[in-house]
Amino acid sequence: MWNNDSRVVFVAHELHFDKKKSIFEDKVSGDFYEMPPPAIDAIINLTKRRTVSETEELLNEKYPEEEIDMGEFMEQLIEMKLLSQIDDQVLHVVSDNKPKKGFLWIEKAFAEKFFGRVSRGIYLISFISAIVLMMTSPSLIPHYQDFFLSEIILVNVLLFSFLSFVLVMVHEGGHVLAARSLGIPVKISFGHRLFFPVLESDVSEVWRLPARDRNRVYLAGVNFDIVILFLSLLVQRFILIEPEGLLYGVTAMINFNIVLRLIYQCCFYMKTDLYFVVENLTGCYNLMEEAKEFLKMKVIRKIENEYGKVIKAYSLFYIIGTLISLGLFLFFYLPQLFYAIEQSIPNLRNPISSIHFWDGSIFLLQLMVIVSLLFYSWMKGLNQFLIKSKK
Repeated sequence: MWNNDSRVVFVAHELHFDKKKSIFEDKVSGDFYEMPPPAIDAIINLTKRRTVSETEELLNEKYPEEEIDMGEFMEQLIEMKLLSQIDDQVLHVVSDNKPKKGFLWIEKAFAEKFFGRVSRGIYLISFISAIVLMMTSPSLIPHYQDFFLSEIILVNVLLFSFLSFVLVMVHEGGHVLAARSLGIPVKISFGHRLFFPVLESDVSEVWRLPARDRNRVYLAGVNFDIVILFLSLLVQRFILIEPEGLLYGVTAMINFNIVLRLIYQCCFYMKTDLYFVVENLTGCYNLMEEAKEFLKMKVIRKIENEYGKVIKAYSLFYIIGTLISLGLFLFFYLPQLFYAIEQSIPNLRNPISSIHFWDGSIFLLQLMVIVSLLFYSWMKGLNQFLIKSKK
């Protein structure tokens, strides 16, 4: 297909240079690829209609300490479909004129109002005020029993799921507005994190932006969460006052939901919004992967580079995030589960025609199914581990 004298044509693309990293944007597929300097230089030279051998010779002169293998690089370009033509052979006809989607109907001028100086002040004041309210009124601090607004567990589950969905829509709405304020499209897809239903924003085009602007997109959802939390705490503290009634219970459930999700933002073993902020600030875009390898003690030499200290520091936060999750499990989820079981078992003594009987029965049945699936998953993982160990 190609030889050392071949000349190539790339698909429509754009190169983005950020700190010490370079990004190749495939305008046809919308994908972004992080590439090292030799790869970027190779693309630039090939784009200038230099042959493969000429490009390799130039790279060897510029990077004498690097092992340049244009053969492997060419195969990777073909595999990733980044080449549209090699010599006179057309690989595939492409067009970068596809209509773009992603909330383009939201005007940039409107979206910018949520991220001006006044708005940033509101987010900061809301954050500080929310902390002060919980510190001065400990009763406002979320408790696992805030989940149990009704004595019927299924009602609690449905209400919590509904509130979660609404709150996640607000969170993702922040990402959408931030992206539109910077003039880039954003897509929304459905998913889940743990038992929280989520709408996930696809903001891959954020790589077009300078590092500082990316943080606006990453932090927008958290900022919106904090404002909702502050308003909810404000209602509890100064309007409802007495910890009783439906509205107080709903606000308590909202606080419980948001605080848990904010805590999970600090669990850096997952790629949360805050994780991407840290990754963006450090300029190390494979931070999690590098940290995992470091913790496995497999790449001692590999981390002895410009990002070595960052990776080691992040590894500590990776462990802290895991401990935070363990703490949430022990002090929130387990007590919540035991309380639900404690409420459900007595319900089985009610007549079969009673709603309480069916409430307890359905909950316990769901619990048994979940535990069975979890046990099956654990055993499957253990079995695979043992098989690998024998090899």
